[in-house]
Amino acid sequence: MVFGTKRVKSGLTVLEGGASAQAEREEAPAFTGRAAVSGRPVPFTPKGSALPVFFLHIPRSSGGTVLRYLVQLWGADTIVSGADALLPGLLARRSETQVADVVAGHIPLVRWEFFTGSAAYRRITVLRDPWARLVSQINAVSRYNDGEPFPDGPSGAALRTMAAAVARTDFASRPSMERLVRLWSPVEGGFDNLQVRMLLTGSMSSMVKSLTARDVDRAVQNLESFAVVGFCEDQAAVQRKLATLAGAKAAPMVTFENAGKASVLSVRNDLAREVLEPWYLFDSELYQRAKTVVLRQPG
Repeated sequence: MVFGTKRVKSGLTVLEGGASAQAEREEAPAFTGRAAVSGRPVPFTPKGSALPVFFLHIPRSSGGTVLRYLVQLWGADTIVSGADALLPGLLARRSETQVADVVAGHIPLVRWEFFTGSAAYRRITVLRDPWARLVSQINAVSRYNDGEPFPDGPSGAALRTMAAAVARTDFASRPSMERLVRLWSPVEGGFDNLQVRMLLTGSMSSMVKSLTARDVDRAVQNLESFAVVGFCEDQAAVQRKLATLAGAKAAPMVTFENAGKASVLSVRNDLAREVLEPWYLFDSELYQRAKTVVLRQPG
């Protein structure tokens, strides 16, 4: 569920303002193993060779496709992917500040805003049809029950809890699924309306608290601050917006590889769609209201 950090050759980088951006980078706070003046960590700082961008990657929303296009536009040597996996070392002062013009990862907005220097990065994200995204996530988590190794760190612990919940559930049984919804406690990065949760600000409790309609309002309001908001189902539009943001001309790849193939759950499972509705109800409202935000953006 996280990106790797494999480096590949750049396909295209066409951006202006390099000298000015370089000067800003040199004045940016450097990570020295001590807290910044504000007391907050500085895990990332722009390289200065291109417009700085933070890709808030909501799990199972075509992040791999988007990242490949970011590499094509910005160049692989300017990108840090799988940023969420790097955070434990960065926040514990075991690693130096990551210098990158593009930071991509499963980092909730509330956590991103905690970092000193995060405001230097323009924000982009991609939403996905909430039921399809939930099904894809459940199937992706189920792979750990088939022997796929868990990642190290806090994300691995969360995935173990999620995989155990999936393993105990019969997705052809209403009582079994009702028990899952009723008893399973959310964990950070869990199943419950993850798109809304990752777009909230204020407190990390947003990742586990009970959501209300006001939280959807806040998530939509926060989307207004993003330079690019797109939909997984319309990759061509997402990529056009990214090219406009980069100031580059590049043919869209228009590719979406849905790696979450049906294993324990299918999008055609109408019973599951009914019973699991609490886990995507608020995401569905967000998804519909985000269409207005997307229409107002250039590209």
